[in-house]
Amino acid sequence: RVLGKTNRYEEALRAFRQALRIYPAESFLWVDLGRFFEDYRDVKQALGAYQEATRVGPNDVEAFQGLARALQAAGLPQEAQQA
Repeated sequence: RVLGKTNRYEEALRAFRQALRIYPAESFLWVDLGRFFEDYRDVKQALGAYQEATRVGPNDVEAFQGLARALQAAGLPQEAQQA
C-alpha cells in the first residue's frame, strides 16, 4: 500500500499480484488490494478484490466493510447494507 501512495502504481500492483500468487487465501492481502484500488478510485477493481477477500475470509470483518464501501461507491446502496 505504501508503494501505491508514492505514485508507483504499476510497481505496487506487481507486488500485490506476486504476493497473491504465493498466498491467494490470505484475505488481508485482498483487503489491502481493495484499499489500493479505492485510493485510485477504481471502484470496479476494488469491488472485485473485496469480493475475493470475503470469499477466502468469510469471517474477515474488514473484508466485508470494504465490500460495503465499494458497493456504496458503485451506486449499490441496498447491496452495501447487506454486506
